[in-house]
Amino acid sequence: MQSVFLVEDNRILRMAMRHDLIKASYQVSIAEDGEQAVKSACSDSPDIILLDMILPKLSGPDVLTRLKQDPATALIPVIVSTGLSKKNEQN
Repeated sequence: MQSVFLVEDNRILRMAMRHDLIKASYQVSIAEDGEQAVKSACSDSPDIILLDMILPKLSGPDVLTRLKQDPATALIPVIVSTGLSKKNEQN
């Protein structure tokens, strides 16, 4: 069974995504903030990481940088997501 590490701070989104992934036969582990994500990714060694870009404690881009700099997690594929639209970007 493949493992997915889901990093999402929104509880409703997190639970819905977790439900769908489990239903699709994935093993799912979860982190609710950036600091927890960095710590858990190393110990869990997931097959793939689904990473929200807007997180408390440590931002998604900072989490991604740390994961890619650590030899233990550098080769784990990461899919990033965000709820922000182009309208929310600063010019």
